[in-house]
Amino acid sequence: MRNRNPYAYTLVTLVAIMMTACGVDSTAPKTDRSAQEQGTTQPTPDPEDKKDLAEIALSDLAQRLGVDRQVLQVVDSSSVTWPNGALGCPAPDGSYTQALVQGFHLVLTDGIAEYHYHASAAGEPFLCPDKRRGDPTATHQQEF
Repeated sequence: MRNRNPYAYTLVTLVAIMMTACGVDSTAPKTDRSAQEQGTTQPTPDPEDKKDLAEIALSDLAQRLGVDRQVLQVVDSSSVTWPNGALGCPAPDGSYTQALVQGFHLVLTDGIAEYHYHASAAGEPFLCPDKRRGDPTATHQQEF
């Protein structure tokens, strides 16, 4: 009778386990084919959401500055494509998804300074400090 190599059996077993672990997950969420072709799985921004985001950002800034909401104005508001999950505002030592993200860029003013708010299409806007602020991807910018 031939003597079989125990290492070969171990290797075959490990390969089988790895192939099973790397199988397709049938419970994974399905994404829109056109979104995949664009390199993103983010929803397209809705015009109504844009108005709501501006109001949220204006209220947040009024609270931060301790001023009346009516003193603040929206200077610019755009639908944008952020280059990654940092949404143009990476934190030091942060780790982010490396995929295009649909979202918004809002610029507010109190008449003295400008304040930049960033958001994903599905998230609330947040104030991005000037020292961390980056520009959105040049494509897909649209005023709202």
